[in-house]
Amino acid sequence: MDKSEHLDWIHGWANVSLQERRLLEQTWERETEDPDWGPEDYDIGYEAELVDELMVYQIAADEDEGFWTKLELWEQFIYDHTLWLAMEQACDEGVLLPLEQRAIRLQSAPAYMRDGLEYMVTHCPPHVLHRLMRLFHFLVRISRIRRLGVADWRPTLPGPATVPVHPDQ
Repeated sequence: MDKSEHLDWIHGWANVSLQERRLLEQTWERETEDPDWGPEDYDIGYEAELVDELMVYQIAADEDEGFWTKLELWEQFIYDHTLWLAMEQACDEGVLLPLEQRAIRLQSAPAYMRDGLEYMVTHCPPHVLHRLMRLFHFLVRISRIRRLGVADWRPTLPGPATVPVHPDQ
């Protein structure tokens, strides 16, 4: 997204009414209802190939004796604060996007999702954070493929329906 597209997007968001914003937030909330992933989906998420830029975090995880304990604690934080959809939307192929891009993707999300994710990004050890971001990116997308037949999703107006993004559009 170039600078003019970014400014157009911001100006467009400023013109969204409070009622439309609430509808968008409800769309996010509906998309988080009843996650249907199981142990085999976790296996897929953990075994997904790491991109080169994340290998340093894998090395740190391998060297951290308390890694799995930290991961379990932060995973509970994710479930307690309903963060999996915000995490998936804040990634590209399981890699955490830069702050500006995350802000754009998450602007229509409920504040508790944005705030919870920002807390996690700033407080979770990086090697745990990046493992969880990648894991939940895949879990959410696997679940969405089962429900909607497509992996990609963005909240849209008008209306209360969750609308998938089709790759050919």
